[in-house]
Amino acid sequence: MDITIILIIVIGTVAVLLTTSIILNIRGSIRTETIKKYLKSGKVSSAIKAARILTQKEPENSAGHYLLGQAYYRDNKPELALAEYKIVNRLSNFGKDINEVEFRKSIVQLYRQFHQDEEALKEYLTLIKLEPFNADFYFQAGKLFEARGKTDVATGYYKKALEVNPRFGNGHSALGMVYYRNKQYAESKAEFDKAIKFNPENPEPYFYLGKILKETKDYAGALSAFEKVLRSPELKTKALIERGNCYMAANNIEKAIVELERAVRTIKDETLTDSLYARYFLSICYEKNRMIDKAVEQLEKIHSVKPGFRDVAEKLASGKQLRTDDNLKEFLTCNRENLAKLTKGVIEGVMDLQCNKWYETKWGCEMVAMEKDSEKWRNMRKQPRLIRFYRTTDMIDDNVPRDLQEEMKKQNIIKGMIFSSSNFTSACQLFVENRPIELYGKDKLSALLSKVQL
Repeated sequence: MDITIILIIVIGTVAVLLTTSIILNIRGSIRTETIKKYLKSGKVSSAIKAARILTQKEPENSAGHYLLGQAYYRDNKPELALAEYKIVNRLSNFGKDINEVEFRKSIVQLYRQFHQDEEALKEYLTLIKLEPFNADFYFQAGKLFEARGKTDVATGYYKKALEVNPRFGNGHSALGMVYYRNKQYAESKAEFDKAIKFNPENPEPYFYLGKILKETKDYAGALSAFEKVLRSPELKTKALIERGNCYMAANNIEKAIVELERAVRTIKDETLTDSLYARYFLSICYEKNRMIDKAVEQLEKIHSVKPGFRDVAEKLASGKQLRTDDNLKEFLTCNRENLAKLTKGVIEGVMDLQCNKWYETKWGCEMVAMEKDSEKWRNMRKQPRLIRFYRTTDMIDDNVPRDLQEEMKKQNIIKGMIFSSSNFTSACQLFVENRPIELYGKDKLSALLSKVQL
């Protein structure tokens, strides 16, 4: 065959192929432009239909898969959108039709939505290479590293984010949290202060700044910080509990009750730990204010959800007994005047001692008593007793007799007595063995109170 004819055939074939390719590309471009118009005008169903036809005819058409993924996402089908985006990622044909940064920002959100954190991390690391001056990419990578337990690596990314943008509030907040968990409170506070300065709308740094201030006993500062968290639905209950705890620490039980009752009113899920603690601390405050019925009510609600929560079962058993024992209930709830009458009645009327000093305390009352002048004690030196009455439903631990013993030494008193509307721990009972301190638990106290004539 003449070489000229062969050249003509080859050239003709190439021309046909080129023409066909150009036509297909034009048609593909026309189709992608049509799909874009459908998406822009909100015709999502039409966009999906057109994009599916295009990708079926041209399986390697990256733009078609990308547009189909966008359409699925707008149609509230994120799992199908992710499947299309994965094809785009595999084809890696970025350029005029697909902006790689925008694509990766889209796919990373889908990976996070479906908890594919390993894939999400890879995307953020790629985004960092593409846009090394975007602080948020370093921050997001740091969060994912921290979730994997790689705190040191995460810290490096947070610091890099702040190098890129020193005014990046989320970066300061994240770094502050790292320092907070490591109990580096000075460094943590400095970062939270910056986070608040650069992003005052973020409630998280206010919350943890409040916790730091509470730790250092700056209750006024802590209350102010927690107040700014109350606008956050996610942190409101926690902030109210913390405010209640601040008032409890400052011994302002009335205000603590107000805050903790507010916390309880925000409860939507009784099983959450915050819900349990809100009710638990409120029960303590009710108890301190001698509101036994209300305290028991809170304990019962906790017990119905989580019977093993802290010492609720023990407190509940004691509280229920107090509600049915009129003597102990009166002792727990009476005013100062009647408390003096009851306790002096036990010491003087039942135990035949003479009260020389009596004064009220935050936990009940304390008195010094002696043997009465009588024939029985005429030839004996009368020994004073330091006596304490505790109005509580909490078990009395060994710190109470230890403190009593120290006070006895200061006042040069040899004997001591402790009365309680609750009982004593084994450590407490062990401490008083072979020591001149007598213990009277709730059963003995109830029996003694029943003999008092008011």
